[in-house]
Order: sequence, then C-alpha cells, then structure tokens
Amino acid sequence: MAGDTAGDVDAAHRNGAAALGVTWGYGADSLGEADFTVDAPPAADAPCAAAARRPRPGARA
Repeated sequence: MAGDTAGDVDAAHRNGAAALGVTWGYGADSLGEADFTVDAPPAADAPCAAAARRPRPGARA
C-alpha cells in the first residue's frame, strides 16, 4: 500500500501489507516505519514489485 503519512503506513501494516512511503505527498515528513520509501513516482516500480513477491501473513498458498 502506498501512502504519504504515518497513518497510511500503520494502516498497511495492520492489514498485512507492505508500506510504500512516498515523499512528495501531504505528510511525507512523518512516514514512520515504511518498508520502502521513494522520492518520485517512477522510483516506486522496484519496491512495488519486491513487495508483490513477499508472502503475506495469513495468505493462502
């Protein structure tokens, strides 16, 4: 899940998703514990691909 606030990061983690913090948004100065942080939209490609390959807690095989 991508977001620009610590609340977005927390929501991602509460729902078992990786958190991609984007630094160009409203609350970018408070991203908290994002799994990945990117500075421009094209830079999100690699972290999104990596997160998509991760097993999710509770996901069925």
